[in-house]
Amino acid sequence: MKIAILGAGLAGLSSGFTLIKDGHDIEIFETQNTIGGLAKSVIFEGCTFDIGPHRFHSKNKDLIKRINKIVSLDVKKRISHIYLKNKLVEYPLTSTSMLSLPFLTSLNIGLDYLKTKLNPFKIDDSFETWVKNRFGKKMYEIYFGPYTEKVWGLKPSLISQDWAIQRIGLFSLWDAVKNILFKTEDTPRTYVSKFYYPKEGGIGKIAKGLVENLESGGGKIHLNKTVGMGFLKNRKKYDFIISTIPITQLLKVDLKYRALILLDLILKEDIEIEDMWLYFPEKNFIFNRVSFPKKFNKNNIVDDKYTACVEIACNFNDKFWNAKKKVLEQLVIRDLEKTGLISKEQIESSNIIKEKFAYPVYDLNYKIKLERAKEIITKMKNVILLGRNGLFTYNNMDHSIEAGFKIKEFIKGFDIKIEKGEYFG
Repeated sequence: MKIAILGAGLAGLSSGFTLIKDGHDIEIFETQNTIGGLAKSVIFEGCTFDIGPHRFHSKNKDLIKRINKIVSLDVKKRISHIYLKNKLVEYPLTSTSMLSLPFLTSLNIGLDYLKTKLNPFKIDDSFETWVKNRFGKKMYEIYFGPYTEKVWGLKPSLISQDWAIQRIGLFSLWDAVKNILFKTEDTPRTYVSKFYYPKEGGIGKIAKGLVENLESGGGKIHLNKTVGMGFLKNRKKYDFIISTIPITQLLKVDLKYRALILLDLILKEDIEIEDMWLYFPEKNFIFNRVSFPKKFNKNNIVDDKYTACVEIACNFNDKFWNAKKKVLEQLVIRDLEKTGLISKEQIESSNIIKEKFAYPVYDLNYKIKLERAKEIITKMKNVILLGRNGLFTYNNMDHSIEAGFKIKEFIKGFDIKIEKGEYFG
């Protein structure tokens, strides 16, 4: 069969990798000048930067084995904190996380949680009510609410509870404590403490490994190719079209994506913390997360250089997106110095990366609009939606890869489910 794949991220590449082995004629079309999508790695002054912190993990042991054959992986222990009230608070939440906060704050968190348990909101009708029902008002106000609004640019009362269900899991404040005391096999993703990471080349090494196998089998990848609505008009040229590009580029649909700006920093000296990344929920910081590539793999740096990756969530074409590099640098340095972690004098150079389609925004009406779009695609018979952007779902790396590896079963008409989620459309 002749199959076109739109997008050279992990979902598209793993689909091509799988289908080429069955002898299909595969062409991949990518709008950017490189492969990997949000799971690519960028080289700046010899150092490797991912698009923010990426961690590969899965409950599917066979999937991990398959990826380990494509690229050599190391096991890493997750270390991350929330920078809150001038302190580092352990995250994912544990019983000790609460104790590291000021006494009155910890006390109020506990009392608010008990109050909510006695008098909960009647329904979970938004991210805000979902979190308050499970963690209490105080915990919502100091972390979950501010961080979510900062990243998604919407008040949490206007964000669907689906976002909380997908990313926080079924945990409550009490469950967070129980998870430390009694380890369970069914641990939500938020609480996964170990993950896999390539031994060299950054997280983008996985995409490169898939490309090497795909091209050796005769598959073709076309970069800098604009694909979208017009491509569907010629869909009869192909037996199947697999679309992993943003669904808003494929159809006229009122769904929104949040953009991301990354300021990659070369530092003169290392940061004296163990963390791989830190969260910054408070409004007085322009950034929402800072990660440290060396902590993932020492091969991510060269010549005794040290690095940090600063993330700023924004909207496409807003004041941050359109700001000049020097202005963004000044704002980032100003706020980094507030933390005491990095000073202006430590920064040697910087590079800016912009991603227009970083996060699907789950507003309160997104599901209705998404279903309408899927109905249109279903009628086309030979078009398949796949991946985070294609399906407008906040999935993880392993979901995208596993869906791609199982694409041939879906094409044959089987109903494929991965980890209780829908990963084809």
